[in-house]
Amino acid sequence: MSKDKQRAIDPFVLAERGQSRCLRIQVSELKRLSSLVRHSQGAIEANLKFGVDEQGIRYIAGTIKGEVAVQCQRCMEDMPLVLDVDVSVAIVRTDEQANRVPEGYEPCIVDRETLSLFDLVEDELILSLPDIAKHPEGVCSSVLPSEAELTSQSPGRENPFAVLADLKLAK
Repeated sequence: MSKDKQRAIDPFVLAERGQSRCLRIQVSELKRLSSLVRHSQGAIEANLKFGVDEQGIRYIAGTIKGEVAVQCQRCMEDMPLVLDVDVSVAIVRTDEQANRVPEGYEPCIVDRETLSLFDLVEDELILSLPDIAKHPEGVCSSVLPSEAELTSQSPGRENPFAVLADLKLAK
């Protein structure tokens, strides 16, 4: 299938037909995601199934998997981040329909005839990124002192606001 057909699809038709799409997208093709990660190497794989559930909700369900490198905010070094996103979106046309989407689905408003699968995949990946990326405890190359070490290094340190208490008593 050509990239143009993968990029712009009619999700309502695919849902009615119960079709699936498997995509392999280079991270470098996802410009918004590329700007948030350290390197835009590697590939993302998406397996998406379109369908209509027993309530008549048209949906896209599946998984998106890949790996990117992000900057650890503790040691500032690169760290691999495995992305494994479960997708479960209801395809709707209006905000009103989006407000009525049942629990278990996230609404996806399609206000044109087509939906870009690349944009959908990229949106889901961006939403799955951590707010603050950090290696697990003990893995970072820079070792930060523990809270106990910090408090033991400054015993008897006077409260800088103690002077204000003295002023209040003097009045």
